[in-house]
Amino acid sequence: MQSPAQSLTIINPKRKRTRPQGRQDWYSFYASFSLPFAREIIASAQLRPAALVVDPWNGTGTSTLAVALNGRRGIGFDLNPAMVVVGQAKLVDHGDLAAIETILRSSSKWRRRIAALEKDDPLLVWFSDDAVSEIRAVEKCFCDLSSYSRNEGRNGHKAWFMHAQVAFFYLSLFRVVRTMIAPFLSSNPTWVRDAKRDKQRIRVRQGTVGTMFRTICQRMASSASIEQVDGRARRARVDLAAAESLPLGDGSVDFVLASPPYCTRIDYAIATKPELAVLGFGGERLRNLRHALTGTLTVNGSVRSPSKEWGPTCLRFLDILRNHPSKASETYYLRTHLQYFSSIAQSVSEIGRVMRAGGRCVLVVQDSYYKNIRNDLASIFGEIAQLSGLNLDRRQDFELSRTMARINPRTKKYRCQHTAVESVLCFSKS
Repeated sequence: MQSPAQSLTIINPKRKRTRPQGRQDWYSFYASFSLPFAREIIASAQLRPAALVVDPWNGTGTSTLAVALNGRRGIGFDLNPAMVVVGQAKLVDHGDLAAIETILRSSSKWRRRIAALEKDDPLLVWFSDDAVSEIRAVEKCFCDLSSYSRNEGRNGHKAWFMHAQVAFFYLSLFRVVRTMIAPFLSSNPTWVRDAKRDKQRIRVRQGTVGTMFRTICQRMASSASIEQVDGRARRARVDLAAAESLPLGDGSVDFVLASPPYCTRIDYAIATKPELAVLGFGGERLRNLRHALTGTLTVNGSVRSPSKEWGPTCLRFLDILRNHPSKASETYYLRTHLQYFSSIAQSVSEIGRVMRAGGRCVLVVQDSYYKNIRNDLASIFGEIAQLSGLNLDRRQDFELSRTMARINPRTKKYRCQHTAVESVLCFSKS
């Protein structure tokens, strides 16, 4: 008889190079696993009807969408409000889409409207005053038509647990903004430049934003039927929370499916800066979010030394990093890695706390390099999890040819190859 871990169907988690279909095409990000992978895992887990599936790093919402499509109960958490909106938008059901189509028929409402401009609006780093006014007019229009309080949404926690219909409209506006700022996007898919001079800011003809918004909404609504989400029970949702402190009771979770943030110097806040700007995050709010996210490139000074609870593999890696001859290894780079592993250890401990006895956890992790030093995250996660009461029952590795290292030509100084290994780790709680 197969063990629960061996019975799981594991396919390559990496997204294919071909353009995704349906809801997965609404918003994609470099650091995410594929929907077919998530659906196969959940379907083969043979979960009881009332089982709760959780993703502590929900990101673009692949886990929660897979949960919804498989008819299970699930919650996804993320500390990045933009990702919470994206994940919630992908859960729109038939009723939501019908309401969206009704609102979109009011086509005149999307044209020739101007909203009051706030002088510190974060969208001004890319757009002219008039363009920002048009973007905010579209936002105000769909919030009014959806009876959603835009101001409450920007200032309160329950803002981010918005209705999927409103999240759908926000995701459409995200796509409008990202399409328009294409000149500020770089070869690195996780970095966005600002306009340096006023004449570089984007100007638009009146009515352009509303027309683009309506077109994108219609395309998204049309493609939603590829994956039918049954909203009768609304069994999956997304909420704002840090993986280090999950708002769940002890032993309340049956299954965890997640891909923790990479340790590859991805600034997740800057990667979603346009989307966060739409939500009003700029200046100090954006800086605070950058400090709080796992894997941040900013140093907050919260962690000054490694912990034995991170396991021997992690401690050896950090010791080699500290003594590496390259510039800032023992200062800046050591500190950012200390912050990363501290956050991961706290998060894995939280997973152990909320999982019930007999519960299972599947994590997708990717190794990386600091210069020529391999960061064996799969082994590190295994050792950290063991100290949190989780047993590693199965590990399956997949070699990747597409990595962030290929983007930076300076890595050739330290590495002759740029492949990586993505590991699917299956844990259980005894």
